[in-house]
Amino acid sequence: CSEASALLGGATLEGTSMACPGVAGNALLIRQYYEEYNPVTGARGKGDGPLGDGMGPSAALLKATIISSARSLDGTVILPTDRVRQRVQGSEQQRQAEGFGLPVLSNVLKFVDTPDISLFVADRYALDESERHVFTFRVDRGGSVKVTLVWSDFPGPTGRQYDFDPVLVNDLDLEVQCEPGPCPRELPLSLNNNLDNVEQMPVSNDPALFTSDQTVSVGVNGARIERGPQPYALVVSGSGFELTDAPSPNWSPSWTERAVLDTPSEGLSIGTYAAIAVAAAGFVFLAAPFFFFF
Repeated sequence: CSEASALLGGATLEGTSMACPGVAGNALLIRQYYEEYNPVTGARGKGDGPLGDGMGPSAALLKATIISSARSLDGTVILPTDRVRQRVQGSEQQRQAEGFGLPVLSNVLKFVDTPDISLFVADRYALDESERHVFTFRVDRGGSVKVTLVWSDFPGPTGRQYDFDPVLVNDLDLEVQCEPGPCPRELPLSLNNNLDNVEQMPVSNDPALFTSDQTVSVGVNGARIERGPQPYALVVSGSGFELTDAPSPNWSPSWTERAVLDTPSEGLSIGTYAAIAVAAAGFVFLAAPFFFFF
């Protein structure tokens, strides 16, 4: 909130309670984008793009896009572990301090008037155990790459022990290889995270920068699949890259009705609807009997 809004009766608030309605509004705008635009070209109209079947984006793709759009924060934070104020960037506890960062949709969504942005999304793929999908990109010198993998895992086992020791039902792994090598130091060769249904490279929230032309292979592996096949969403964002090879889509959405987004030519704009959604989410929280601001 700005000083002007404060003069009009507004207030400045912070924390997860304020982040939730903001991210909800972002999800609405991202959904509209995938309903109305081809993310490969940035042109209006899905055409033969990755979501050209008209079934709409999965929840995993919305989540992956929000995470991919986030950037690192430039400020200070007091961590509960040591109660000492320190800068976020470069901190050994940066991920703990800022999570995946601050979502900025203009960082990732491609339009015809933003030629510097490169975007690839995969939302019609699934893996069984030991299967592997590889997506290959050509990255120009000076380009940048950020890779985000998300999947909606099946419900896990219940019981008090799992409240403190959560486990994945299906575990996917992300890996990156570069030719000629090596990859930029921000890109690890693989992530063997068996606790989360999100894997991202680089882990610093900012894209990896390339100092030479390289071919980059992004692999998604079915490390452990107890209930398969496991659909997933992959978002590769940044600049100066293009897809050169990809496997054929092998999964179709299970929902039976096509997604419909009716944007009226008259009346309220989509921005107004987004503001209403954010306000409604905030009202639901404020109506709760307890308030926690961090």
